[in-house]
Amino acid sequence: MSTSVTDWHARARSLSIRSQAFIDGRYVPAASGETFDCVSPIDGRLLARVAQAAMCHLAVAPTEEIEPTEEIEPVEGEAT
Repeated sequence: MSTSVTDWHARARSLSIRSQAFIDGRYVPAASGETFDCVSPIDGRLLARVAQAAMCHLAVAPTEEIEPTEEIEPVEGEAT
């Protein structure tokens, strides 16, 4: 079954974009409370006000706790 353009537009209109950052499996507001406007490149309308991510280190910290499961081989010709 194919989906028509009208169906896709209806789905897009029903989307709800959250204004918080998704960090360590949960949505959190910006530490500063600041947001920025996320604007559609198609028509310039405001899609959402999104948390200012000055707290990127919080998103990266949980990944540093993950143990690698295998050794990654360098790509041929890539500096190591």
